Amino acid sequence: MVSSETTAPNGTKQQPWGATPKGILILDAGGQYSVMMIQANRPKFKSRNRSEIAAEEFAAAVKGTIANYGTWWVNEADKTLTRRADGALIPNTEGTEGKVTVALTGDELKLTGSPSVVSGGGTNVLVYRRAK
Repeated sequence: MVSSETTAPNGTKQQPWGATPKGILILDAGGQYSVMMIQANRPKFKSRNRSEIAAEEFAAAVKGTIANYGTWWVNEADKTLTRRADGALIPNTEGTEGKVTVALTGDELKLTGSPSVVSGGGTNVLVYRRAK
């Protein structure tokens, strides 16, 4: 993941994953995908023992993370990619589909999404660079 920007309905722009977002999008040839996006500045847990982590710490970590997997397909005619989430960190995402416009320039993939609940109704632009 190179960058992430959201344009709110009122036109203001923000970087919901921070100036240096962390993330990966894997699209395999068989039509399966996996995606994870993480805010770079999430606070560390006080303990490394999972059973000792406070609910507030878990909540902060989850709010700064998106992770899901499922199937994907492309509509070349309208230059869109659709993903259907089979499993997700946020259970409400499971079984939903998301469609984005695709632009591929060299090793960079730009995904422009329609307004979403996750972005508060804003339009998301995510840029990924091909791993080598």
